[in-house]
Amino acid sequence: MPPELPPGTETRQFTENIGLRAANLYRSRFDRTYYIGAVWESPAIWITGESPDSDAADLMLDVARTVRFTAK
Repeated sequence: MPPELPPGTETRQFTENIGLRAANLYRSRFDRTYYIGAVWESPAIWITGESPDSDAADLMLDVARTVRFTAK
């Protein structure tokens, strides 16, 4: 799960439908570091990352949006 960030951290949280499943995404900035992540409840999967710049953080969220699930 995402690291606990100190009070005053700039955070955006939003929900998107990714891979036909609801995902909770977040993008936080503290000091000079961006923290991003995507969390699905079913199946229980999460993706997290850190970046020193905004463009790379946005790119990581774009990569998370490419996740697809297959059925057995």
